[in-house]
Amino acid sequence: MRLALFHNLPSGGAKRATFEWVRELSKSHEIDLYIFDSESEATWDLRPLVNKIFILNKSNKRTLRTKNKILNLLPVLYKSKVLANKIDAEKYNLVLVMQCKITNSPFLLRFLKTPSFFICHEPMARILEPHYPKKNLFILFDLIRNIGLKFFIRIDKKNAVSATSIGTTSLYSKERLYLCYGLYPKVIYPGVDTIFFKPLKNILCNKSILCVGALFPSKGYEFVIEAVSKIDESERPNLRIIHGAHSYSTEYKIKLNKLAKRNKVKVIFVSLINDNSLLKEHNSALLTICANHLEPLGLVALESMACGTPVVGINEAGLRETIINGDNGILTDRDPVEFSEAIMLLIQNKKICNQMSKFGIKYVSEKWNWKVSTGNLNQHLTMLAKNNIS
Repeated sequence: MRLALFHNLPSGGAKRATFEWVRELSKSHEIDLYIFDSESEATWDLRPLVNKIFILNKSNKRTLRTKNKILNLLPVLYKSKVLANKIDAEKYNLVLVMQCKITNSPFLLRFLKTPSFFICHEPMARILEPHYPKKNLFILFDLIRNIGLKFFIRIDKKNAVSATSIGTTSLYSKERLYLCYGLYPKVIYPGVDTIFFKPLKNILCNKSILCVGALFPSKGYEFVIEAVSKIDESERPNLRIIHGAHSYSTEYKIKLNKLAKRNKVKVIFVSLINDNSLLKEHNSALLTICANHLEPLGLVALESMACGTPVVGINEAGLRETIINGDNGILTDRDPVEFSEAIMLLIQNKKICNQMSKFGIKYVSEKWNWKVSTGNLNQHLTMLAKNNIS
């Protein structure tokens, strides 16, 4: 097939998934890339994988930013229409559409006449969840903010329902998208690069437990610090928080440091954007901790398992789809005492930890590799293109 691919993603899990899918799909399909500006390929660069590239703004002087989203609406609307016309003129079999950092569901979907498959990991309405910070203290500012958020949520829904077909990456997200869009998306589970994420030899354990993710309250760091503080001080492990430089929050880091100091928990922050360093972190950690609030799926947990490092996670949302309780990790309620007991069970019981390590490696290798994931995606794309031949 001839496929057009559009995305306006920031660096993160969604971009990584797009890269892996395209790397596999490009072996059997001709794929052309359509983007607003070259900044989109700063990480996990898709350009070497595709046939042709169409970039609206090659100079990269006036790129679209996530800040001041309202000011970006008209430019992104215009750019989307230009790209849609260009794509339609090329007569592709199908357009594979990823999310947009401005509107979540891209405006492009409204203008395309070519059949489209839109992969949406989360709806825009997630921003209303209680664990997302509310910056404004004044009632008037909150009122204005809520009006703006609801405006963008309406745009997100209208764009999403314009797709010929929609997909997502977990059963939890499928339910969330139905609640927000009134659609039942196709679930295409992502995967892990098990050739890269694997156990390493001669890596010394750093006696720490590991958290990986942006420095946002939605990642549950305050809960993790509280849980670790429940462990006897003589046995208390260090906590390493690995976060991308692009997600760095000085204010929130200061808050976490104060909380850790009060609770006598040693926290080490590592700004990390290099996969090789992440691989070493997973291999040298005692455990990986996933306490995210309503995590859509949790690639961090899967990458950790692929390295042979068991996971302790919260029994909610997408983590229930990746962690098999008692086999490759432990799931608990959001209770700091229960969570701390799970951490210590794995630290103290080497036999159980080793069993989970072996199971996790096998589990990810067999069920969560990108070949399996792309096979499912390819099957749906082929069926969708066939059913939409005019």
